[in-house]
Amino acid sequence: MDQLDILKSKWQAQDASLPRYSSEKIKGLLHHKSSSIVKWLLFIAIGEFAFFCFLGIMSTSLYDDIDFVEIFGSWYIYGTSAFHYIIILFLYINFLKIIKI
Repeated sequence: MDQLDILKSKWQAQDASLPRYSSEKIKGLLHHKSSSIVKWLLFIAIGEFAFFCFLGIMSTSLYDDIDFVEIFGSWYIYGTSAFHYIIILFLYINFLKIIKI
């Protein structure tokens, strides 16, 4: 008897003693795991946004003589802020979709 047949016979003998899970139970477990991951991604994105806002405020207060709007342009500052808001919004929408499933 080769190794595969031995493994198959042990697996079939063990099958009756193992608990059975319905597809709904498995779906619930997967749903919980995915919602937890998206929730942490949302928290990380909000934390990252807050950190870089704080960093921007601190850098402008440290360098009062430098005008960052003139250097980068207002479109860059507003564009990056809008980009961060959009990413956080998409993460929040995905989090709500996963919770409702």
